Amino acid sequence: MSKNLAAFPPLGGYLFLPLVDRLDDDELAQLRAAPTLIPEQRVAITMLALGDSQHHVAVDLDIGRPRLQELLRSAARRLRPPGGNAVPALVNAAYKYEVLPAPAPETAQAPELKSAEWEVLHAHTIGLSLRSLQHSRGRRRHEVGIAHQYLLGKLHARTTAHAVRRAWEFGIFGRVPHSIAPGASHTVARRMPWE
Repeated sequence: MSKNLAAFPPLGGYLFLPLVDRLDDDELAQLRAAPTLIPEQRVAITMLALGDSQHHVAVDLDIGRPRLQELLRSAARRLRPPGGNAVPALVNAAYKYEVLPAPAPETAQAPELKSAEWEVLHAHTIGLSLRSLQHSRGRRRHEVGIAHQYLLGKLHARTTAHAVRRAWEFGIFGRVPHSIAPGASHTVARRMPWE
């Protein structure tokens, strides 16, 4: 990723600078132009998807933790992920509904996930905590914790939100099918949760 800062002049101040060396040029350009969420939300969700902590995001964006929480809550109200404003579910919804550009595909082959790891990954995408997964599936805490650790290891992920992004990079998830907009020729409309 060869970045030229002049090629990416600040849009909305220097908000996108924390992502310049972390995303490929296409993803960064699409992220800057994405229309659905405000720039602060797009950058914050992308940073969380890259494995940053909420504290780190709030500090890097100089917005404070309460402002970050409000940005995530309002994004969740807009996208309506099944897990409310649980960050991994919000990341999944943003990629699923193409609100954030798809991450660049991983060149390595996708890891083979065992059924327990799939359960944990699915739980993350719907905002289900590991404790809730443990109770709903009648699993022991140790089993769920081990599956979670193996999942993070296989996907080379630092956080659960990062694991969701890595699953998208590996092509594990698919996008929501497009539908043709009524009355528009050759126009593709996304099926958004708020429509």
